[in-house]
Amino acid sequence: MKAIVIEKFGGPEQLKEQEVAKPTCGVNQVLIRTHATSVNPVDFKIRQGDMKEAAENFPLILGGDVAGLWLKQARMSRGSEKVTGYLRVHVNSEPMQNTLP
Repeated sequence: MKAIVIEKFGGPEQLKEQEVAKPTCGVNQVLIRTHATSVNPVDFKIRQGDMKEAAENFPLILGGDVAGLWLKQARMSRGSEKVTGYLRVHVNSEPMQNTLP
C-alpha cells in the first residue's frame, strides 16, 4: 500500500510517498481501507520534531485523520461499514471511531 512517511524530522521536504507493507489486524485493533485522510496541525508539529514523544520509530506515517471502510477487527470481519476517526498507528492502540451516516 502507499503511505506518506517521514524518515527524519524537518520541513515539508521530508514528506515522501512510499510503498509500505499492508498492516495486519492485532488484538484491540481495526483495519480500515482508507478513502480520505488529512494532515493536521499535530502532524506538522510531529514532522518538525516539536512533539518527538509522538514519534516512536522511523519511517513514521503521518495523517491520522481518516475516513474509509471498516474491514476487520482482530478475527472478526465487519464488512463495509463506513467509519471516520482519528488514528495513531501503535501496537495495542484503541482508536476512536464514529459510524458515518
